[in-house]
Amino acid sequence: MACIGFAIGDLGGVEAGWTRVLAVFGLGLLLVGLTCIAVSGLTAFSALHVDLTYGTTGLYVGILDHQHPWLYKTTGLLRHEAAENYRQSVLRERGPLRGLDYIMMRELVGTHDSLDQLCPARSVAEQLQFIATPIAILPAEPRLVQVGSGTHAVALRTPEREANKVETA
Repeated sequence: MACIGFAIGDLGGVEAGWTRVLAVFGLGLLLVGLTCIAVSGLTAFSALHVDLTYGTTGLYVGILDHQHPWLYKTTGLLRHEAAENYRQSVLRERGPLRGLDYIMMRELVGTHDSLDQLCPARSVAEQLQFIATPIAILPAEPRLVQVGSGTHAVALRTPEREANKVETA
């Protein structure tokens, strides 16, 4: 605004009094704006300890203990091998896990999952439609035998009953 006032004054089409008024008004607005920026900056730095304790920054630097809100989310990620390897290396090298470690494990798992989507569609379709060879079916428990015509009737096979079957046959 002050620059506009000076530029208009240089053109010579406006009286000198109005040019000075515009320049003073523009400089006043500039000072008010700079004062607002300075106050907001000081307020932000004075509240930093509160943010470290209770805010987003506290979530990242806080230890993943029984009070941390990301504890169960972190536990869910540990089913993935890459996240478990990262957890083991952090515990060996640095000590307790922090919130930032949850973010790192989440990104590792996300990256590994997105790598699965990079496989060619033909190979994924073949794997999906592939019929695996049947696994050898384990025989039923040798001591259990079906008795009677009902499908639910089951009796234990004991040595005495086996001896009676052999004698009667």
